[in-house]
Amino acid sequence: MEIVILCGKWETSGHVLWGCNLVGSVWGNTKIKLPIFEPSPREFIDIVWEIKAKKPEIDWELFAVTAWSLWNNRNSVRHGGRSKTAKVIVREVAAYADEVRIGSEGQVSSTPHFNSLWSPPRRGLYKINVGGTMFKDLNCCGVGVVIRNERGQLMGALSKRFDLPLQALEAEGRQWNRVQSPSSIQKIIEGTTLGLRCFDSWEINYVSRKCNSAAHLMARYAKNVNDYVIWVEDTRPVIVDQVLIDVHLNLSPI
Repeated sequence: MEIVILCGKWETSGHVLWGCNLVGSVWGNTKIKLPIFEPSPREFIDIVWEIKAKKPEIDWELFAVTAWSLWNNRNSVRHGGRSKTAKVIVREVAAYADEVRIGSEGQVSSTPHFNSLWSPPRRGLYKINVGGTMFKDLNCCGVGVVIRNERGQLMGALSKRFDLPLQALEAEGRQWNRVQSPSSIQKIIEGTTLGLRCFDSWEINYVSRKCNSAAHLMARYAKNVNDYVIWVEDTRPVIVDQVLIDVHLNLSPI
């Protein structure tokens, strides 16, 4: 941990991008209506999660530009430059946010082309689909994992239940690494990267829910378990129809 050059206090991402006096003045003069944190979280990612939960309707584009500008100012000072005043940073944030919006409006939007249905892996490989969902009535969330080979045959499946606070992204990622705080997104990435070193080859892709129906069903089934349930080479009734549909409609000849 290092000293923040701007104010002489210990540097954490939460302090640099939120808790510092200069930074507080910048956020206070933006048009974003933000919640107050007492005490201020140590890591900025925790702050983002809290804002997402309490003020999901804020201007996230302006929020991102502001955070980027604050970090850019910090880096400039760190490498020998002079810190900008809060007033200057706020003015630059507003101008840059307008520029980003104008640029976005001038672009022709294109919808990403995802496979509309589940597709099998290449011969000799396994495909692991992961899904996550939240059960607000029970204050918990669920993770579902489905592993299949190139013929669509089920190699293994998992339903696991976690207590909140977890958001959808964490719920889908938590099956990789047992961690406890909202900062776990960083830990999930680190743990996943480390775990993948055990494999000769791997590939990670985002797919829409239409491609991930079986895993989503397993995530929803977690509402009925106390901790977790694992099936090996056995198709659970809750997904048997979906697995058969995936094989019948989507399995291409290998």
